[in-house]
Amino acid sequence: GDAWAFSLSPLGTPPLHHHTGSSSTRWRHATAAPPRRVGHVSPSGFRCGATHLCSQAGSDSVADIALGVQDPAGGGGAPTDTLPAEPWRIDVVYEDADMLVLNKPSGLGFHTEEDGTLGVIRELRLRQATGEISYSGDLYPVHRLDKVTSGVLLVAKTREAAGELVSAFRERRVSKYYVAIVDKKPKKAQGTVKGDMERTRRSAWKLLRECSNPAVTSFVSAPFTDPSGSALRMFVMKPLTGRTHQLRVALRSIGAPILGDDLYYPGQASGEARAYLHAAAIRVAIRGRVMQVVVPPWEASGERFASDGFREAFLGFFPPDLKKDTGTWFPDTKLLRSPSPNALPRPKTRPPSSP
Repeated sequence: GDAWAFSLSPLGTPPLHHHTGSSSTRWRHATAAPPRRVGHVSPSGFRCGATHLCSQAGSDSVADIALGVQDPAGGGGAPTDTLPAEPWRIDVVYEDADMLVLNKPSGLGFHTEEDGTLGVIRELRLRQATGEISYSGDLYPVHRLDKVTSGVLLVAKTREAAGELVSAFRERRVSKYYVAIVDKKPKKAQGTVKGDMERTRRSAWKLLRECSNPAVTSFVSAPFTDPSGSALRMFVMKPLTGRTHQLRVALRSIGAPILGDDLYYPGQASGEARAYLHAAAIRVAIRGRVMQVVVPPWEASGERFASDGFREAFLGFFPPDLKKDTGTWFPDTKLLRSPSPNALPRPKTRPPSSP
């Protein structure tokens, strides 16, 4: 596969296990295999008895994240869901003792939907039960992606790791990069979009001029041409906050809605295979080591992501050897720059007051 993962272990610790290809394939059966012991996950995709924390998650995500707890009844067991005829392909692109990093497909929601379509956590549990994913332990979601967004999604293996990752998202110690394709000329090719967000009709959001609690997105862009000769533009975005639909609203606000986005570009979306928004890279420090993953989108659905023009534009920002660079990324591009995750300061904690 083309996913690039790298982690720097502290001296004296055993090497970490990396997955740079797919750990799951198309399923060929209609029912789950014999059960494996896994933690209980509610039908919504979160574990029962979950404790909610606030997280600055993905830029197109909301903030309520649940940390799992073991089923108090000692239940668990295999999920009872049946497998669809054409199940989602979910690749594990990186794994260590603390987390799984997934390449989520576009169209797969985070929560189980009203019509019974499974969310990503339930899908993972099914793959655990049948052995498609070798890790059979608990799953702790720490952030989420919009249904239309493909790409990097972190899932913790332990409560302790989940707590650390949620704190890192909340404290903005996680650097995230997204790519999108547009077909309209933007009001500006690079810069920052900043403003409060307000819900409108049809579950959509809009950007406001006020900045009392703003969503902030930095971006640059590069033109490319698809095989049909159409002039398109790739946006590389670095969100500094994590709000619902933040990136989709940001690009629409500069006159360049994302191709295939039926909510924010309804007149055009019917002709596209998907919304062309992808979580391409993430980097974070956890327990003294740097974890960073780059997942190119051309293995995802959508012919525009697979075009030679887009690939060339993408590699201009995310060359294959970037995964090995634990220092500053994009040092010459201020809008995208991120220092080494180990160099980011942690918030100061107040000492306990004396009695």
